Amino acid sequence: MIRRRDRRVYRLESVMSNMPVDRQVEFIALLEELIEASAEASEFVDNSIFMEAEVEQKLPLPPAYVMEEK
Repeated sequence: MIRRRDRRVYRLESVMSNMPVDRQVEFIALLEELIEASAEASEFVDNSIFMEAEVEQKLPLPPAYVMEEK
């Protein structure tokens, strides 16, 4: 499972590396919104697996995004 996850991360990193940095930043921001909305929705769902899941950030952030965060 770890190898499969690592391959997925590698493929996504490869795709994102071909995107302009500003689009990478926008994509990550949208993913963060999706994660937040999912977490909020989970408060209304009785699904213990989902409720106990932790979101792990495995992708490196593009330099422009890191600078904006500071």
